[in-house]
Amino acid sequence: MMQANNMEAGARAVHKAVSIEPDLWLRTVARTGMADQAEELAGFGRWWIDRTSAQVALSVVAAGYLGVTPGQHALAPCCIHVVADDLPLLRAALRQAETSGAPIDCQFRLIDPLEGVRWLRMLSMRAASPTIASGMLIDITFAKHAAMREKFNFALTQYLIGTDTLGEAVTKIIQLVCEDLGWEWGAYWALDADDDGAEVLRCTHSWHGGDARLAPFKRHSEAFAVQPGAGLVGRVWRSGAAEWVDNVRSDPDFLRSELAAACGLRSGYIFPVTYVAPDGVLQSPGVLEFFSKLPRQREAQLPDLSASIGALIALTAQRMMQQERIRRLALIDEMTGLWNRNHFHALVDAACRSVPASQSFAILYIDLDQFKPINDAYGHQAGNVVLIEFGARLQALAPPGCAIGRLGGDEFAILVAAQTPAAGVDALAEQVLQAARASFMYDGNELSVSASIGVSQYPQHGASTPALLHAADAAMYVSKRNGRNLASHFSLDGQHQQIQIAEQLTLLSELHHAFARDEFFLEYQPIFDSFDGRVMAVEALIRWRKPNGEIVPPDLFIPIAEQSRLIVQLGQWVAQQACRDLPLMHAAGMADLQVHINMAAPEFIDSELPHALMAIVQAAGVAPRHICLELTEGVVMSRPEQSIPVMHALRRLGFEISLDDFGMGFSSLSMLKRLPISSLKVDRLFVGGLPHERDDRAIVRAILELGRSMKMRVIAEGVETDAQLSFLRQFGCLIQGYLLGRPMPLHQLIVLHGAGPAPDPISISPPRAAP
Repeated sequence: MMQANNMEAGARAVHKAVSIEPDLWLRTVARTGMADQAEELAGFGRWWIDRTSAQVALSVVAAGYLGVTPGQHALAPCCIHVVADDLPLLRAALRQAETSGAPIDCQFRLIDPLEGVRWLRMLSMRAASPTIASGMLIDITFAKHAAMREKFNFALTQYLIGTDTLGEAVTKIIQLVCEDLGWEWGAYWALDADDDGAEVLRCTHSWHGGDARLAPFKRHSEAFAVQPGAGLVGRVWRSGAAEWVDNVRSDPDFLRSELAAACGLRSGYIFPVTYVAPDGVLQSPGVLEFFSKLPRQREAQLPDLSASIGALIALTAQRMMQQERIRRLALIDEMTGLWNRNHFHALVDAACRSVPASQSFAILYIDLDQFKPINDAYGHQAGNVVLIEFGARLQALAPPGCAIGRLGGDEFAILVAAQTPAAGVDALAEQVLQAARASFMYDGNELSVSASIGVSQYPQHGASTPALLHAADAAMYVSKRNGRNLASHFSLDGQHQQIQIAEQLTLLSELHHAFARDEFFLEYQPIFDSFDGRVMAVEALIRWRKPNGEIVPPDLFIPIAEQSRLIVQLGQWVAQQACRDLPLMHAAGMADLQVHINMAAPEFIDSELPHALMAIVQAAGVAPRHICLELTEGVVMSRPEQSIPVMHALRRLGFEISLDDFGMGFSSLSMLKRLPISSLKVDRLFVGGLPHERDDRAIVRAILELGRSMKMRVIAEGVETDAQLSFLRQFGCLIQGYLLGRPMPLHQLIVLHGAGPAPDPISISPPRAAP
């Protein structure tokens, strides 16, 4: 209201002046403007333009904003402090006010010698005379800074979450600061060591805009090494206190002053990146510097944001360290430093995919003979010494291109490089035998073992990891039966292989008939809260009962179904039946129970899956949040460009998604941040070793911590002993396994875990499967 009254008073004065004398309006405006202190309190200044003479009149506040004297001016002097990039926009707005009288709303920057960069907003007001345009100038610097801080912090967080390396994150941060906060140069100086091992700071990451003059400064900075405490960068790192550079040319502590001045840089801000480590020690991994071509800005946003930037960089570093630790635990055998079983399998998988069928590679499956007596006689520590030393010997003798893994216990394997001739494979096997026969020393005792080796060849003995390892394992047992300390090649009778193929084709045909004859049914395995034992969810598991009453194991018929389109039909049937059963579970007192449904790869790359599932849950009267779709890492990684958009679409509809068998794949850690999942299932392979196997304990703890950090539920499956349950209960995860509940029919589930009376089993019998 005060602003409106002031403007109306000015307009009346102008209108009166114009009606008396053509030039009187300028004197009237100047007089009323300088006298009006209310506009200073209201936070705006006033301007007037005479369209006949193109003269501008400014109130005291408006003139102060623009850095000129109050009163009458030509247009040009009013723009002397405006940032060059914003001049065209401002001039266009003034010409518009001068000529057409159309409303204007223009934002621009100017450089105040004392205050630095300011933001102003120019607005036009209703004209009091056809020959005079008028309006107000508002200082919006504070609002601009607040918006810039909010935008910057959001973008900064997104950058840090979406990067795979700390270097990539730091480079993005430097660019973000320069582009959003108005700096021409930014760099990160990381703590390093010189050739003598002494600490130095090196410019490892930098960014600048398109000014070619900054390229020599970049090259010089990246070749420069600063001693801690030397120059501004070294001093800031040592003191831990940020510093301004008022003038790069005159600051004696700025070691690159001449080159910086030649590039047009004038002022800068340097601050340390620090964080407190888990042990309570302050860490200072480096220093960030930013330089501008403008004078020092007292209102610059960077000092206020520097603490947040350093903290977020530190959090990113800690997150990446945690990911690297989990990755190593997931890939490396902790005792020997060799690839562990899971990753070795993944390497063989990759070789099967990449090596053409016209080429070949071999696998050596190695089992140490007479290893158990060493453990029994000298203890597990002696056995560990043998395993560690034998692993080191394998690493020393393996040719380039080979991969070595410890598969568990005293079993090892070597993936021999493709195109290694048969003689080379045999020679390597003989070297392994010799390495095993060489004695091992423990506590002054000489220990002796030997090795039995089995050799399989791709593609002669199989085109997949299970087939090749099975063949090599069978050949290894041939070596043991023939006296040990021997290498044997696998041989497969061709007729037996043909019989296996025929049996698979027969089973596939029976599957199609079983689907048409409604021979499938569901069982549900409960998923419990480890603290209070409540059933939080159930997993729907498909079963096949033949007309003669025989139950076909799922691990027998599901892989066959996955070779045809039948797996999609089975998946749709499971979803429909589970959604029909879920209301009965809710009605029986298992309120808010969720059902987990396993999904196959062909389903998750189908863009129509979200709509199809939505139709199913709507028909059954089930909320999407009560359905959790389980998929394995292999499903995601087989076609990520197709599966991930489908996952996002499902999550938008309200469905939950769980990543099954987590830890079995080798790419999940780098992909995890991209996946819209709500829970992880720890693979039973890791749970099986709890609580005695050190590697399994470390991996499970790391996965549980990762899930907690990312706010995901974690489900441990395959819990079969009280010891496993006791170990897992301390971490508060969900539990699934035979110890607490085997898969069971719906009626039995309701009897055991429902709160109300059990329904008649006839009323919940499975309906006919959809054709």
